[in-house]
Amino acid sequence: MKVRPHELPSDIARRLDNARRKHQSPGLVSDDSPRCRCGHTRSHYMVTADPKYGFWQLFVVSMGISQKPHRIDYLCRRCGQVFDTTTDVSDYAQDDR
Repeated sequence: MKVRPHELPSDIARRLDNARRKHQSPGLVSDDSPRCRCGHTRSHYMVTADPKYGFWQLFVVSMGISQKPHRIDYLCRRCGQVFDTTTDVSDYAQDDR
């Protein structure tokens, strides 16, 4: 990064901070979302959304018919911790890639 002669130190610090955020891993952002022991959030590539079904839902899914899960657990594949759970199925539809 080149320092421009007319820039104030606060402007330089702001540009450095923006550059750091741009190159930061998407799953390690600094917000208040739940994290596993490794520091991963729901959006990290090492986190799996694990849908949980009831008995009859599981029976119907095994026959090939789609069902909405009643709960979604977010599991870190690195440390094996379930660090977040939701019953809002719209979250699963957004995270499903």
